[in-house]
Formats: sequence, C-alpha cells, structure tokens
Amino acid sequence: MYYLFVYGTLRTEFNPVQRIGDFIRKAKIKGTMYDLGTFPGVTVEGEDEIVGEIVKVDKSDIVALDKYENVPKLYTRELVNTIEEPGLESYEVYVYNCNCIKDEDKKFVIKNGDWVKHQIDYYIRRAAYLEHMQKAVQKMDEQIANEVMGDESTG
Repeated sequence: MYYLFVYGTLRTEFNPVQRIGDFIRKAKIKGTMYDLGTFPGVTVEGEDEIVGEIVKVDKSDIVALDKYENVPKLYTRELVNTIEEPGLESYEVYVYNCNCIKDEDKKFVIKNGDWVKHQIDYYIRRAAYLEHMQKAVQKMDEQIANEVMGDESTG
C-alpha cells in the first residue's frame, strides 16, 4: 500500500465518483503551488500551505498515476511530511519537475495553496466577466438598433 498526498485534479472534489484509492483525511504540506492552466504543479520549496488530502492506493493505482502524471518528465514522486504531523509520517506526493518551471511561470503562484478554491474563484470571476460582456453586447445591440431605426425614419 502507498499513502499519497494529492492536491489538485486527484482531489475528491474534482472526481467524487471515480476517486483514486481510499480517502484517509484532509491534510496540508509546505511548498509552492503553480497554476499550469488546467492543472496545478507543486514544489516542496517554499513556505505556503498546500491544501490536499491523504489517500491510500495500491501498486496498480501508483503505476497508472505515474503514467497519468508523466513521471519522471513532468512530475516526480517524493516523500513529504504534513504540517499536522511534522516528522511523524511521510507521504508520497507528485512534485512538479522544477526544470520545467520558467521565470514567467513564477507569476502564476497560487498563494492560498488550494487548487479547488483557486478554480472556484476563477469561475466566479469568469462568470462576472461574462455577465459584464453580455450587458455590453446588449447595450451595443440597442445602440445599433436605435441608429438603424433613426436612419429608417429619416430615409
């Protein structure tokens, strides 16, 4: 059996029906989380709290997850301690390959260390932006309609 700390798309909030392994508990580790687009990357350097959960998986899960996480190119599996149990128990975590991090990626640090919250915040901001754009388009449509109506009455 393997005990794995998961922090991104493997968390139960992203896939509650087809979970990987058995959920043990919520946990946090120290590190830095990056927004890589559709998924996060974590390095164990840094002092931010990374939010995740401990899951118990078997050997076949690890083999599948290593392939899914593109080990060793994109991620490596490393041992970490949780904030709640410093020095007591180590868990494996998929760590983003630091060689892949460019200077421009460093601006995409997720300071709250919580991929789920980050995604929710993103979609809330996106919904507000889309609502704003919809109102702007409606206003433009009304202006165009008024101009056309004005042209027809003078024409």
